[in-house]
Amino acid sequence: MCLLVYSNTQAQAQAQAQAQAQAQAQAQAQAQAQAQAQMMCHARKQCLFAVLVDISV
Repeated sequence: MCLLVYSNTQAQAQAQAQAQAQAQAQAQAQAQAQAQAQMMCHARKQCLFAVLVDISV
C-alpha cells in the first residue's frame, strides 16, 4: 500500500514537472514571437521613414 502511494505521488510530481516545463516552453516561444514581431515592426517603421525621407528629398 505504501509503495502504491509513493508511485502515485511520484507520477503526480512527474506530471506536474512536465506541465511546468511545457508552460515554460510555451511562454518562451511566445516571448520569442513577440520579440520577433517587435523587430519586424521596428524594421518596417525604419523602412517607411526612409521612404518618406526619400519622397521629401
